[in-house]
Amino acid sequence: MPMSKSGGTLLYASLPNGLPCWVDLVSTDPTAALDFYQQLFGWQYQRADVVTPDAGASGETPQASDDGPVDATGDYLLAMRDGIPVGGISTRPGAASCWVLHLAAHRLDETATAAARLGAQVVRRREQLGSLGERLVVRDSGLAEIAFLQAGHGWQFEVGRPGSLIWAELITNRVRYADHFYEGLFEYETRQFGRRDDLVVWYVGGDSVLARVRMLKDEFAPQTEPHWLVYFGVDPAVGVDETVAQARALGAEVRVDPFDSTYGRIAVLRDDAGARFGLIDPSDATQHETAAIYDPYDD
Repeated sequence: MPMSKSGGTLLYASLPNGLPCWVDLVSTDPTAALDFYQQLFGWQYQRADVVTPDAGASGETPQASDDGPVDATGDYLLAMRDGIPVGGISTRPGAASCWVLHLAAHRLDETATAAARLGAQVVRRREQLGSLGERLVVRDSGLAEIAFLQAGHGWQFEVGRPGSLIWAELITNRVRYADHFYEGLFEYETRQFGRRDDLVVWYVGGDSVLARVRMLKDEFAPQTEPHWLVYFGVDPAVGVDETVAQARALGAEVRVDPFDSTYGRIAVLRDDAGARFGLIDPSDATQHETAAIYDPYDD
């Protein structure tokens, strides 16, 4: 069910509304995050200006910059793999470490209005992410944080390959709110799996792009809040188990031990600042699912 089995670079002209189109890490320790993900995925970094619509008078779209040393303090950093953007890293006062998924919005004004009508609340007001485009971060009606990005003409984003976004799931105990919000906002095709409404997969153009997973009482701590869990691809030559071992050596905490699934071998971790993320090797798919430890959200 990963978004892309072969992977590739998404370009501006091929960006459907509602498609996952960016991820960024809000970290309480962004400097440590640079080192963690560089060593784990081979990411390199460059700075990008972040400008709110009422800041500055030039009206020009800010560009990524290579001037000066890369320092996470106060900067928005583009994470690159083989020269292609795979995400961003920043900090936000008062926010816990987390990965924030971005969905494509062709007309951000209209999406923002529709989201508000469906119960969303603004977390971070509209801002320009360098040449990537303009975004708005909200909390959906089910209380999970999500961002919408109106991509700029220079936007590109690597997906489905090692070290890049390969899948994302909304983990929530407010399934009716979540389904009403996202299915009302975007023209997703939906398919239900499992018992009742435990799992819903959303499709764009016939391709699975996202899932909504019910937060079961016996698997999640009572204080766990609804959230998006993003998954990154793993190099089949290295494998999930070895990548997990590398992450653990870098300070990560394993929340779900590697297990086999019909979508590939999977694990869930927290980085050294506490942000959750998953790993998938889609080349290692099986017909059965087994997990030695399943305790990702017992906080």
